[in-house]
Amino acid sequence: MTSSFIEPPRLRAQNARSHPALQRRGVRSSAAYSPPQQSSDTYSPAPQQSSGTYSAAAQRSSAHAVLPNSPHPHTSYSTTIHPAVGNPLHRPYPVYMKNVILPTVLIAAIFIYAAYRSTALNHQHQNPLPASGLLAGTTPTSESVLRTADFFITYSSTATQSALWLGAPITTIRSLFLPPPTQPIRFESLAKYDDPGRVAWSNTGNANADLLLELAPKSNHRLAVLRVNCSTATCWVEARERGILSGLTVWIADDGTSILAADTSLSFYPTIRDLMNNANESIVPRLTPRAPDELISPSRAATLILSDPEHLSGEKFEGPKHDRIHLDLGSPGTAVAVMMNNNVRMLVDDPTATKFWDCSEDLISNGTSHCTVYTAPPELPRERPVNMSDTECGIVVTRGNRTWLLRRVAKTQDVIEAEGIVDCRGTDITAYEKNQIRYVTPKRLPVQSEEKPATLTVVR
Repeated sequence: MTSSFIEPPRLRAQNARSHPALQRRGVRSSAAYSPPQQSSDTYSPAPQQSSGTYSAAAQRSSAHAVLPNSPHPHTSYSTTIHPAVGNPLHRPYPVYMKNVILPTVLIAAIFIYAAYRSTALNHQHQNPLPASGLLAGTTPTSESVLRTADFFITYSSTATQSALWLGAPITTIRSLFLPPPTQPIRFESLAKYDDPGRVAWSNTGNANADLLLELAPKSNHRLAVLRVNCSTATCWVEARERGILSGLTVWIADDGTSILAADTSLSFYPTIRDLMNNANESIVPRLTPRAPDELISPSRAATLILSDPEHLSGEKFEGPKHDRIHLDLGSPGTAVAVMMNNNVRMLVDDPTATKFWDCSEDLISNGTSHCTVYTAPPELPRERPVNMSDTECGIVVTRGNRTWLLRRVAKTQDVIEAEGIVDCRGTDITAYEKNQIRYVTPKRLPVQSEEKPATLTVVR
């Protein structure tokens, strides 16, 4: 004989409150007396009669338990647990940490570090670097900075001595991940001289640099040619010297054509090798008197000498021809620099402004040329000597502590506070001044230009 007992609702609620774990887990509690043959403690092979069987189709879990402290030990409580499938917030916490929180934190950390490193590199880029191994605060009387591969090659001279320095950037794991305010750089001396000097000519390649130094012009006057070869780790130098007479001035073109100018004669050398070996020398008597501020521009095709720059007169060499000349630019002016490559280029101070004249080679061969004249900005001072060169950056003119960069093709210009330009890698200009190297962002301002005729007349 079987009997059934139905738990009163008040007792059912009391039992549910006494077991908060069931409430926390969202358990639906039901209590009913089951006959012995249908008790949850009795194993039944039929899935449909077992309340402990999981049904995947219904997506729920069922369990039966007898509560030990229940006033009715024969009462069976059936609980049904519904798993939260598809909601990531209801997944177990370790899984949520692994799949959501940790990747989010990692991505945020990468972005924060990238922003920090970019800012640190920008600040490092804005801070100047030392240009040589001279003591901090020492201002050289003459300085030139080149770059080959990743190395800086600096020649610096004081009033009593000079040296050629190798500047090699230092990269460590710390500086790579945490860039310091100033780029670390190591200097070592490649050559030292107990005399002052200057760079008379230079040229750089992908892994080498060539320099021609003029040393001790007032005492032990001599020339030194240095060849700097670099590997991926360091550089070494090969040097050779040649003594020359005191009082000679040295003029060297970009193509290596060289002139040693004396009071009454000019010595020509086709190459720097010939100059250093004192070979293939051609000595020509001068047609005009030598002046302290004269300008000489040699080249293999022709040579222009302005022995009187104020009146634009002098002499020229073109093959076997040697003539006295006068240059007419249509307005008065004093030439302060001249160079000849394929064209004739002059920097002239006229009463109103400093102007750069770019004339074709017809000025030498035919005596006339239409020239493009560029007006220098007023920030460029009228100081001497003037250093003018044709580089990969453009025409570079340095006067005092200002450098004018003229881009003839782009019709733009920049005037920067510097004593010279190293190169124009990337978007910035690498310049140097007072034993410091710094990076300058170009403004690329427009430049004024006009076309004017120029005439070169042979004076009989």
